[in-house]
Amino acid sequence: MTMLTIKFRTEDPKRALEIVEDRRNRGYDAWIEDESGQIVDERALKNKFEPTKPTLRERAMGLFVVLATVVVALGIGRFVG
Repeated sequence: MTMLTIKFRTEDPKRALEIVEDRRNRGYDAWIEDESGQIVDERALKNKFEPTKPTLRERAMGLFVVLATVVVALGIGRFVG
């Protein structure tokens, strides 16, 4: 039996995952390769694009940076004005 190869080219990893999943649902044996022909780990690719919730420490650091910026801006404005 002759083996046929179908290739898709995309730079969007999410789209590549959608195409592979669609082909598998249709009964084909599908995988993702990079430019050099190496098979890509799909679990790592999926985990890369799942949104993560910021930790309490990250939130506190963000608040600190914003407040520090405001304090510095007010301080500079006071000295200049």
